[in-house]
Amino acid sequence: MTSPPEWRPPPGWQPPAPPPDPGPPPADKSVGAAVLLTIVFGPLGLFYASALAALLLIGAVIALVVLASASVRADPFSLLLVSGFLSLPILAILWVLSIIIGTSIASTKHRRFEVWKVRAMAAGVYRPW
Repeated sequence: MTSPPEWRPPPGWQPPAPPPDPGPPPADKSVGAAVLLTIVFGPLGLFYASALAALLLIGAVIALVVLASASVRADPFSLLLVSGFLSLPILAILWVLSIIIGTSIASTKHRRFEVWKVRAMAAGVYRPW
């Protein structure tokens, strides 16, 4: 019996290049925590996912309350009473908006971390065990 011929790579063949270094890990955010924090704390809970988004939404809340207050007569009692009633529906809308924004940002950050983790595992840098 004859042995099979030895396999040789074709001429000019190069082994595949190692995967590139994935770089530092991005921030990982839990979507569940983002939902819970924004449900409980509203725009303040948005600080977990993104400080910039939280500051922008809190600024929007303040601006809308100021605009609602400016539309009322200059009588101090009616100013406080009516601006409170006018800002409640706006505040409810911004509360729900903060939940949506917080969930979206946390989901994006978690997805980026998962992509980094796969690349780091391929490069041999990250080992979950």
